[in-house]
Amino acid sequence: MPILLRNWMAVPVIKGKKSNERFAGAIETYCIEALMQDGKALQ
Repeated sequence: MPILLRNWMAVPVIKGKKSNERFAGAIETYCIEALMQDGKALQ
């Protein structure tokens, strides 16, 4: 997904792994965040 956003849609994103939040039954939970023009992060 980050490659699609970065290369095709030209949206710079930062990918990461959640440390303390998990979905039920999940081993790991990942996230991506994009920086909007007004300086706010979109998750």
